[in-house]
Amino acid sequence: MRKIMNKENVVLTGKEVAIYVDKYGILHGSENVDNVKGYAVSKVMVTDEFEAEGGYVIINGIKTVIYGAGNGYVYLDKYAREHDVRYITLEDTYHVDGKVTVDKKILPKAIQKVMRIANEVYLQIVG
Repeated sequence: MRKIMNKENVVLTGKEVAIYVDKYGILHGSENVDNVKGYAVSKVMVTDEFEAEGGYVIINGIKTVIYGAGNGYVYLDKYAREHDVRYITLEDTYHVDGKVTVDKKILPKAIQKVMRIANEVYLQIVG
């Protein structure tokens, strides 16, 4: 179950975690409501589908660090975000909006799936 809410209204129960985007555009996860209220810039997703560890989201057992996302792509690191190097997560839905550099990394299938989910979550939060 995924719920989007304002950071001021976040309440976590049981095994829920809060997923949010910080002022630098990095996706984070936390079980600590004070961290969420202090670092989230806008909306927060509360869910029991994922876990959090070390300030990041764990999706399908994989620590997920993304530095930003857009329609069908994510930034895998700070350099990629600063230079607009996009890792395409959904080739059939991604449309080039001008001149873009595409990240040619070939990630294992499990990580590709996690990046698709992270892209979806990111867009739900900032959308």
